[in-house]
Amino acid sequence: IFGSGLLLVLLSPLLLFLGVLVVLDSPGPIFFRQERLGRNLQGFRVFKFRTMVVNAEKKLAQLLEEDPVAKAQYEEFHKLDNDPRVTKLGSFLRKFSLDELPQLWNVFIGEMSLSGPRAYMPSELDEMGSYAPIILRVHPGMTGWWQVLGRHNTTFKKRLKMDEYYISNWSLWMDVYIFLKTFFVVIKGDGA
Repeated sequence: IFGSGLLLVLLSPLLLFLGVLVVLDSPGPIFFRQERLGRNLQGFRVFKFRTMVVNAEKKLAQLLEEDPVAKAQYEEFHKLDNDPRVTKLGSFLRKFSLDELPQLWNVFIGEMSLSGPRAYMPSELDEMGSYAPIILRVHPGMTGWWQVLGRHNTTFKKRLKMDEYYISNWSLWMDVYIFLKTFFVVIKGDGA
């Protein structure tokens, strides 16, 4: 909570600047809010800068219905390469993980942690299978083991395994490593 509060204050000029850019880039709200699963299956709304066009979920459903290759890729990775819904600024924000900065608020109010497993969507709960009870016993993190080692180049199943590994092997030094690695991964824009 202290770390996120400090970062919110220090980064407030950047957050304001990015918010203005989002508004200028495409019509719609500054923030994207999405239901996610938190600790002990508590639902919460994660905050991100909006990186997609308005009605992106409807456009995704239509795209997956019309394009079997995109559907297969989405089913395996839960993301699309060259997603047509992403705005020009959104592409830049995602590359350097700047769209994630509003999650500092989720950390500050106790819904997330700075480091932890991915914040999974309720629709992914069944697919999480036996990993769900392990992963959902802790707060999700803004960054974590799979985010710095695999980023979005890993399959959904591999993410689950990496999140389980993080929780089962957690240590303070592991988090220190994750924070340091996060800095370098974000600066390089790897795997976003």
